[in-house]
Amino acid sequence: MRKLLFLLLISCEAPKEQGVFIALQRDFVDFRSWQKFSFGDFPLEGHPIGPRYGFVKQVLQPGEKAYPIGDIIVKTVETPPSPSPSPWPSPVPEQQWDVFAMVKRGGNFNAEGAKNWEFFTLRINLNGVPVILVRGTDASDVPTGSGHGYVGVTGNIIQCNGCHGAPNVAQYDYVLNPELQPK
Repeated sequence: MRKLLFLLLISCEAPKEQGVFIALQRDFVDFRSWQKFSFGDFPLEGHPIGPRYGFVKQVLQPGEKAYPIGDIIVKTVETPPSPSPSPWPSPVPEQQWDVFAMVKRGGNFNAEGAKNWEFFTLRINLNGVPVILVRGTDASDVPTGSGHGYVGVTGNIIQCNGCHGAPNVAQYDYVLNPELQPK
C-alpha cells in the first residue's frame, strides 16, 4: 500500500528528468505573481489589441545565454471588458484576456522551429485560474469561437513558430521581446 501511494505521488509531479519538462495546468496558476514586464499597447501585426504584459517564472541573470529547461514565459493581452447587457460586472475580467505562454521543454522538442520551446494558449476561467486550451509546436490552432489566435492583416493565421522559430531569433533563445532576450 505504501509503495502504491508513493507511485501515485510521483505520478502527480511534472516530469523534469533528463533535461525535459512537461508543463501542466498547475504550472501556470500563479503566473501573475511572477516578475512582470510591460510590452506596450501599440498595434502589432497579427496580435490582439490591448496592453501586453510578459510574466517570467525565472528571470535570466546577466550573461545567461538561454532560458533554463522548465522556465515559463506568459504573455497577456489585457483587452478591456466588453460591454455586457447584464448590469452586473463579470466576476473575472481576465476572462477576456488573450493569454499565451512558451515553456522551455527541452528534449529537442520542436526541433524544426523554436527548439526546445512548447507554446500554449490559455484562458482564465470564472475562478480566475488559467486553463490550457491548446499546447504544442503551434498553439495558435485554437478551437473556433475561443477568441484566441493571431491573424495577420491578410487574414492568414500567424503560427507561433512563424515568428519565434525564425533562424535569426535562435541567437535570442527564440524569445522575441528584447527586454526578455538573453544578453
